[in-house]
Amino acid sequence: MAGGGAQRAMVRLARGFAEAGHSVEALVLEEDGNFKEELSDKVKLTKLGPKRISGAILALARYLRRERPDAILVTEPACNVAVIAAKLLAGGSTRVLIREGLFPSVAATESPHRATRLAYRLAPFFYRYADVIVALASDLAKDLAKWAHLDLARITVIPINPVVTPELLAYAELTPKHPWFHDQLPVILGVGRLDRQKDFQTLIQAFERLRNQRPCRLMIIGEGPLRGELELLKAKSSFGSDIELPGFVSNPFCFMSKCSVFVLSSRYEGLPNALIEALASGASVVATNCPSGPSEIVDGDRYGRLVPVGDPDAMAQAIRDTLDRPANSSQSKARGLEFTIARSSSLYLNALFPQRPVS
Repeated sequence: MAGGGAQRAMVRLARGFAEAGHSVEALVLEEDGNFKEELSDKVKLTKLGPKRISGAILALARYLRRERPDAILVTEPACNVAVIAAKLLAGGSTRVLIREGLFPSVAATESPHRATRLAYRLAPFFYRYADVIVALASDLAKDLAKWAHLDLARITVIPINPVVTPELLAYAELTPKHPWFHDQLPVILGVGRLDRQKDFQTLIQAFERLRNQRPCRLMIIGEGPLRGELELLKAKSSFGSDIELPGFVSNPFCFMSKCSVFVLSSRYEGLPNALIEALASGASVVATNCPSGPSEIVDGDRYGRLVPVGDPDAMAQAIRDTLDRPANSSQSKARGLEFTIARSSSLYLNALFPQRPVS
C-alpha cells in the first residue's frame, strides 16, 4: 500500500469499481503504506504473504485457482509479468488486464529499479498472454507494441487517470502556511520524487536563468535519492536562498493552487498525475514534452506550455512567458476535472468487459 502514482491509481480505481457496484479485492504484498487510509471500506484488503514479487507468483496462482475472480487488474512491469506468470500456472478464465505507464524503451535502461529493468526484458515473452493491455498514452502504446512485439491493435489507450477527487479539490482551496505564499514574489513549483526521472536539476538551472532577470522563488516538494545532489546545487547557486526543498508535504495541492507556475521537468513519464493535479488545482503549467503524457494532458499547448526535455533555456523562457501571461484558472480546472475516478474506472471496466459497457 506504499508507492507513487501507479499505486495511488490502483487504489482509486478499486474505489471506482466498488462504487460502481462491483465486488473488489485489493491484493498486496505489504498492508502498511501511505495509501492504506485512502482505500475504500468497500474494498477487501488481502495480503498475499511473500514480500517479494517473485515469491508471490505461487501464492497468487493458488489464490486464482481458489477464488476464480472474473478479472484481475495490475500495473507496473514487474507486477505485470508476475500476474501473467501466475495466471499461466493457475489456468482458468480470469481475465488479466495489465496497465503500462512508462515508455519501455526508456525505462528499461533508465529506471533505478532492477526489477523494472528485468521485467521489461521479459515483457516480450509474457505480455502477449494478457487478455487486455492498457497504455496511458498513444505514443506509449506505439513504444510498447514495438518493445514487446505486440500488434498495436491489441493495446487499448486510456489517457484518463483516476486523479481528481473531492478531497483534492477541498485541499486545493486551503492556503499554505509557508511565508512565501503570503507576499507578492512569484513562486515556481515542482512536485515529485527527487530522482533522475523527474530531472529537477534542469528545473533549478532554468530557475537560475530566470532569477537573473527577475525576482522569484523556486520550491521543489518531494523526497528521493537525489536530495543530496539537489541540496548541493542549491548551495552552489547564487540564488540558494530563493530555492527551497521542504521534503514531503501532506497537502501539495494548496501549494499548486497558490503557485505562480507549476513545472513538470521530467525526462520520461506515463501520464503524470502531478501535472493533472496542478491543472485541477487551477495552476498555470509548464511541462517537458517527454515520452509520454504531458502533450496529451495539456492538449498541445492549449492548457500549458511544452518545452524540450533537458533544455533549461527553453524552460526558463516558458516560465517567463507564463508569468507574463498566466493561464485561465477556470479553464485549467475544467481540464483537470476530466480526470475523475468515475470516468477512469468506467473506461477500465469497458476494456475488461466490452460485452457489458459502462456509461
